[in-house]
Amino acid sequence: MDRYKPKKHKIPVKAIGEHCKECMGGKDSQGYKKRIAECPSPDCALFNFRFGKNPNHKQKLSDLQKKTLADRGMNSSLIQRAVGKSQPNLNDQDLVDT
Repeated sequence: MDRYKPKKHKIPVKAIGEHCKECMGGKDSQGYKKRIAECPSPDCALFNFRFGKNPNHKQKLSDLQKKTLADRGMNSSLIQRAVGKSQPNLNDQDLVDT
């Protein structure tokens, strides 16, 4: 009774990603992500979508929203750790195994 099972549909972003991986030699080939970024086929219909984003849907932010996001990023401990401005706190609950 296969007709009652839900049909499997791929998310378009995943389908595009799989197409690009296959086009660039498959997932097993080494450095496929770099080759996707340097794709030599701008005539491909999926060329602008190969990074997993729709280039036609740009988020429009007001100046206040931009400032709020920038301030949030500057105060983020994760970002500060990534750029080396602070040390991880060993007392953080997330880092300690219980």
